[in-house]
Amino acid sequence: MAKIFKDSKGQSWRLALNVGSLRNIKDQLGIDLLNQPGDMPTELSGVVDCLWVALFDQIQSRDLTEVDFAMLLDGDCLAVAVDAFMDELASFFLKIQPSKAAAIKGIWDKTKELDKMQVEAVETMLGALSID
Repeated sequence: MAKIFKDSKGQSWRLALNVGSLRNIKDQLGIDLLNQPGDMPTELSGVVDCLWVALFDQIQSRDLTEVDFAMLLDGDCLAVAVDAFMDELASFFLKIQPSKAAAIKGIWDKTKELDKMQVEAVETMLGALSID
C-alpha cells in the first residue's frame, strides 16, 4: 500500500514501491533493494537519491529539478519521507518474504531508537558541562 507524505509546501507525495521502482533504483543508483534491502543507504544524500528515483514520475509531472525537489525536503519533511520509504519497503516484502519485511521494520525501528538514545546521551553530557 502506498505511503503519503507532505513536503515543506504542503504538497502531497505518493510513495509506492514496486518491482519497477526498485529496479529503477538499482539501475540508476546501483542499490539493489529488491535483492538486498539491507543495502539501503544510511547517509541522507543517498536516501534523498532513492526518494528522487522512486518519485521521479511525480517530480517530472511537476516540472521540478533535482535541486527543486531537494529544496522541498526540510528536516521534518525528510524525516517523514524516510519513514514512509522504509515502511513502504517493508510493506513491499510483507507478502512475498515476510522475514525480510520483519527485518527491515525491526532494523529501522532499532535505528530510530538508537538515534533517540544518542540524542539523550549528548544532551546529558552537555547538561553536565559547566562553564565557570
